[in-house]
Amino acid sequence: MTSQPVNNRIRFNTAFVNPFFINGFTWLLVLLVYQLRWSTLCPRLSEEMLTFLITTVVISLLCGFLLQKKGFNKFYLLRRVRLKPLWVITTILYILLCIEIIAEGGFPLLSYVTGTRSILYNEFGLPGIHIIVVNCFSAMIIFAYYAYISSQDKMIRKKLRWLVFINFIPYLILFNRAGIIDNLLGVFLMSLLVSKRPILLFVKLIFLGLAILYGFGYMGNLRFGKDKMDMILEVGGITNEFRKSWVPNEFAWGYLYIATPLANTQNTINRTRGIPSVDSENLQNLIEYEFIPGIVSKRLGVEENNRNKAKLIKDDLIVSSVYGRGYGYMGWMGLWIIYIFILLFILVNTKIININSRFYIPMLITLDIIVVMNLFDNMLIFIGLFPQLLIWILLYFSNGRKCLIS
Repeated sequence: MTSQPVNNRIRFNTAFVNPFFINGFTWLLVLLVYQLRWSTLCPRLSEEMLTFLITTVVISLLCGFLLQKKGFNKFYLLRRVRLKPLWVITTILYILLCIEIIAEGGFPLLSYVTGTRSILYNEFGLPGIHIIVVNCFSAMIIFAYYAYISSQDKMIRKKLRWLVFINFIPYLILFNRAGIIDNLLGVFLMSLLVSKRPILLFVKLIFLGLAILYGFGYMGNLRFGKDKMDMILEVGGITNEFRKSWVPNEFAWGYLYIATPLANTQNTINRTRGIPSVDSENLQNLIEYEFIPGIVSKRLGVEENNRNKAKLIKDDLIVSSVYGRGYGYMGWMGLWIIYIFILLFILVNTKIININSRFYIPMLITLDIIVVMNLFDNMLIFIGLFPQLLIWILLYFSNGRKCLIS
C-alpha cells in the first residue's frame, strides 16, 4: 500500500539536524552539566581541558555555519510511502528476535522484573545475528518515522505510527536503555526538522527529555533491584546537597551518565604519568583502536589487550567519552586527532549519499545520533550504532545511487 504523492518542497529547520551544530552544543551541554558538581567523584576540569572543550565547541559551531551556507537546506520528503516492504522487514526481524529469545531461554526485561537478572542485555543474543537485529530495528524506526512525516494520508500515518511503536518494543524487551534513548533522539530530531514551530516544539521536547531522564533513572533503579534503590547514590558519590534538594533521586542517573564520561577522561589525564610520545607507533594504535569499528578491527587481527584503557573514577562508571582513551596514546595530540577525525567523519558522511536520495535524511539522523552519543563513548567503533550508517550507505549504492525521492 502506498500513500499519495506529497509536497516535499516545505521549509526545513535544518539547523536542528546540522551535525556540526549538534556536536558543538552537545559538548557545551556536557560542560554546563558538569558544573553542577553533584558527585564528589568528578575531578575539577583542568585549564587545558576547559580550553580544549571551549575551542572545539567554537570550531564545531563555525563549521556548522559554513555547512548551512553551502546549501545544507535542500532536503526532500518521500514522494510515495510503501508500507508493505516495511512490514515484511519488521516481521523478519521479529522472527530473528524470537529465535534469540528461544535460544537464550528468556529475555532481559523479564529477568530484571522478576529480580533474577540471569539474562543481561549486554550478554543477550546470538553472535552475528544480534548485531543485525538491533541495528535493523533502529533503522526501521528511523525510516518509518521519516515515512510518517512525509505522508499526508491520515490512514497511512496511523499505520506508520504503529510501525514505529512496534519497532520500539524490542528495546523494551531487551531492556536496552541506550537503544531507547538513541531512537527517541532520532524521532525528536526529525520532528524538529519539519516542525512549523520548532522553538515551541524544542521547549516541549526539553520537558519531555526531563521526563525520559526520570524514566531512565527509574529503569536504572529497577535494574539494581527494588531493595537497592539508593545504591546508585553511593556508587556515584552523589553529594548530600543533591540528596537533600528537591531534585528526584532518579535524576542522579542522568547526571552521572552525562558527567562521568568527561570525568573519566579528565581522570585519565590526571593519572597518566608523563606525556605519551607522539610517534608513528602510537598513531597507528590510535587509528586501529579508535577509528576502526570493533567488528572490523577484530578481523584485522588487532589485539584488544594492547588497547589503552581509560582510568576510571570508579569501576562501576565505565563510560569515558569519545576522547576517553585518546590521551593514553598521544597526549593532548591524541584528543585533537580524534576531534579532527570527527569533523572529517561528519563531512564525508554528508557527502557520500546524494541529498536527493530517500536514504539521505535517515543517514543524517543516524549520523546526528552518533555525534551525540560520542559524549558517552566512542561511537565511531561501536557495533550497536555505527552499522546503521553502513545500512543507509549500502542501500544507497545497491539501488544504483538513485537520486530521486520515491
